[in-house]
Amino acid sequence: MSVTAVSVAIAVGALLVGLEAAWSQESVGTPPAVVPPAAAPTTAATLPVDLSPWGMFQSADIVVKAVMIGLAIASVLTWTVWLAKSLELVSARRRARQTLEGLQAVGSLTEAVVRVGGQQSVVPALVRAAATEVRLS
Repeated sequence: MSVTAVSVAIAVGALLVGLEAAWSQESVGTPPAVVPPAAAPTTAATLPVDLSPWGMFQSADIVVKAVMIGLAIASVLTWTVWLAKSLELVSARRRARQTLEGLQAVGSLTEAVVRVGGQQSVVPALVRAAATEVRLS
């Protein structure tokens, strides 16, 4: 609603209240008391002018601004960690797939240990652990 529509609605409401008071007092016999429309409170002046997100941020209290800035920083950090971990997982999957493809061609556990050599990932560690268990048994 616009400010004009709100003012008209308040004026009509005040007029109806005044008429109701006059009607109820006519039956009692006392003179009616009319409430002037200007005496009604206006709520349009308390609303912020700019209701855009930036406008509301600018008109907010310092505590609200600090919380909103903290949430924005936390969001950026969260998305950064998510992206970095996603890239790490993709890279680890690719390395594991390549190592498994290379191990499929070997005929024995000894050849597999030689092929993985000193690689430091999950699949070579599993091959070395299997070779150690075979040797110990």
